[in-house]
Amino acid sequence: MIKRAMILAAGYGKRLQPFTKKVPKPLLEIQGEGLIQRQIKALAVAGIEDIMINLGHLGPQIPKKLGDGKAFGVRLYYHQEPEKAPFETGGGVRAVYDWFADQPFILSSADIWSDYDWAKLAAHKLDGKYAHLVLYPKPKWLDKGDFSISEGGVLEKPSDRCFTYANFGVFHPRLWDGTAEGHFPLKDLLFPALDQKQLSGEIYEGPWFNIGCRQRLAELCAHLGIGLDKTNIDQV
Repeated sequence: MIKRAMILAAGYGKRLQPFTKKVPKPLLEIQGEGLIQRQIKALAVAGIEDIMINLGHLGPQIPKKLGDGKAFGVRLYYHQEPEKAPFETGGGVRAVYDWFADQPFILSSADIWSDYDWAKLAAHKLDGKYAHLVLYPKPKWLDKGDFSISEGGVLEKPSDRCFTYANFGVFHPRLWDGTAEGHFPLKDLLFPALDQKQLSGEIYEGPWFNIGCRQRLAELCAHLGIGLDKTNIDQV
């Protein structure tokens, strides 16, 4: 079983401004619960024990709010990145490379809301692959998808039926072998691994929302049957 996870929480949240000028996006609340708190609780239920959180924009607010993780039944660790120049999705993991101790881990973006069963990922065996990605049917608001998937679950380049990377999955630290510390996106590592057929995946078709802008937040509120007044976004 996988026991470690990392939540990417260092982004600016620019498309949600002015609401993210005072509060980092991971702490925006839906029905009284922050996006990142919801993920931590779900990971804890799945058996995850240790969670690394990278910090960027207004980063100190997150450990101040979450503490050491005891309230969630996990241990929380933090890595503060330069606020004006965060390391991006790939560089953020590279900055804490040694923490993973050469063991697979769950990686997720803090701004994802879904009902996915994280226990499936905690139990997943990579079987030599670099990563196992959860895919979602391409939303209408995206121009193109990221991957297609074979009947055997191996990820391929986009074709007629393609899917969006849902921004969470299982990864092995060796995907970062040979990389230098600094700013780079995760896709810089995924696409070479795709060519080597080193990525597997699964399709998730349940509720999934990427809260990158106010419109996506409004869609989540509509799904839940609530108004924006049930979030803290209009109070920050």
